[in-house]
Amino acid sequence: MYPDLKTAEALLAEAEPHNPGPWGDHSRIAAHCAEAIARACGLDADKAYVLGLLHDIGRRYGKRHLGHVVDGYRYMLSLGYDEVARVCLSHSFNNQSLADYVGRRDTTPEETKIIADGLDGMAYDEYDRLIQLCDSLAGADGVMDIIERMEDVRRRYGDYPQNKWDINLAIKAHFEALAGRDIYDIVGQPTARREVSPLFLHWRYSTMHKPRIIFFDIDGTLIDMEKKRITERTLDALRRLQQNGILLAIATGRSPLIVPKFDGVEFDVFLTYNGSYCYDRRGDIFASPIPPQDVQTLIQNAAALGRPVSVAGRTQLLSNGTDDDLTAYYAIGGRAPVISDKFDEVSRGEVFQLLMGCRESDWPAILKGTSGAKIAAWWDRAVDIIPISGGKGAGIRKVLAYYGLTPEDAMAFGDGNNDIEMFQAVGHSVAMGNASADLKAIASEVCGTCAEDGIYHYCKENCLI
Repeated sequence: MYPDLKTAEALLAEAEPHNPGPWGDHSRIAAHCAEAIARACGLDADKAYVLGLLHDIGRRYGKRHLGHVVDGYRYMLSLGYDEVARVCLSHSFNNQSLADYVGRRDTTPEETKIIADGLDGMAYDEYDRLIQLCDSLAGADGVMDIIERMEDVRRRYGDYPQNKWDINLAIKAHFEALAGRDIYDIVGQPTARREVSPLFLHWRYSTMHKPRIIFFDIDGTLIDMEKKRITERTLDALRRLQQNGILLAIATGRSPLIVPKFDGVEFDVFLTYNGSYCYDRRGDIFASPIPPQDVQTLIQNAAALGRPVSVAGRTQLLSNGTDDDLTAYYAIGGRAPVISDKFDEVSRGEVFQLLMGCRESDWPAILKGTSGAKIAAWWDRAVDIIPISGGKGAGIRKVLAYYGLTPEDAMAFGDGNNDIEMFQAVGHSVAMGNASADLKAIASEVCGTCAEDGIYHYCKENCLI
C-alpha cells in the first residue's frame, strides 16, 4: 500500500522543516525521474512518483546516515504504507547487502538487524530497482549524470565499491532496454553534464582536494552586523556542508559564554578568545592564558586611560565598570557587561582575554610594560587583548595538528583584520564582500556580503554543497 500523490507531497512538505536540507529537493527530482521512466516502461507512473518522493522520508528524524533507512522504514510502516517502507529500506542497497553500504553506520544493533532481516526477506522488483536508479540520477538541483553522481559520493565518503557502481549501470541499461531509449532522453539532460565535470573543477586551489574543515568567524561573517542574525540560506549552507562530511569550526574573539547557537547546526570545533582557548565536543584542545603579571599591568594601563576592562576566564566574563564603547562592544553579541566585585579574584586567575574600549592611538599605552600580550582588533572602538602566543592562526594550527590535518585540508571565511592570521594558516581563504580592505588583499577569493548570503552562494557555485 502507498499514499496518493497529494498525501505523499504533504508528507514530504511536513517532514522538511524537521531536518532542513537538500534532501527534499533531491526527493522531488527522484520522483520526477521515477514517474517519467515508469511511464516509458509501462509501469505505474503514479506509484513510481510516490515511491521516489518518499524514499528518503526517514531524514525527517535528523542527520543520520544508515539510520535514515530504518527511520523511514519504521515511519512508513506505522502509517500502513508497506510499499513505501520497502523502498525506504531497499533504495540504499542495490546489491541487497549491508556489506557495501557507503556512509557512516550510525544504527544500533537492533536497527542494523531490522535492515539486514528486511533485505534478506526481499526479492527486488522493478520498483525497487527503479528507485535505486533514480536515487543515483537525482541531485538537489536537477538530474545528474549517473557517473558524476557516483564520483561525487566517492569523493565525499572516500569509497564507492565497484560492484555497486557496476550494478547501477546495469540497472540503467535494463530500463533503457525496456523503454528503448536513452535514460536522459526520458528524464532530461543532466544539469551538471558539461565537457569537463564541475566536480573536477570545483576546488580551484588544489585539484581534486575537498576541504575537510572550514573555519568561520561569527560577527560580519555568519551574522549580519546590521540585522544581528544569521540568514536561513547561510544556515542551510552550514547544514549541507556538515552533511557532506566537512568539519565546521567557529573562530571568534568571543568568549565561550557568548558563542551563539544556530538552529539545526552543532559546530564540531570552537576557537574562542581569538584562538587562545580551543576545544571540541570532547574537551580542551589548546589553552594559552595571558601571563598573570601582564594581566595586572594591562588593567593598570587601562585605568590610567580612564577605561574600564573586562577579563575573560574559562567560565566567567566580568568587568570592573563600563563605558559607551565597552557597552556597545558587548551589544554586538547581544550581551551587556557584568560588573562584579569578583573582578579582582577572576583577574588573578586564568585570563584568556581582556576587552576594553579604545582607539588605535591608545594601543601603545595599553600594552606598555607587557611582554606576553598583543592586541587583536576588528572594530575601531574596542579591542581584544590576547596572549602573544594566541591569535586565530595559532589556534588553527593547534586544531589541525590535533585532528591530523594539514593547512591544505582547511578553508576559512572571515571579514575583519583579526582574521588575517586565520587566513594565513589555511590553504584557501574567502573574504566576505563586507570585509576590510586589508583582509581582502590577502584572501584567495572574495564572496558576497553576509547580508547577500555570500557563504551560501560561494559554496553552491563551488560544488561544496
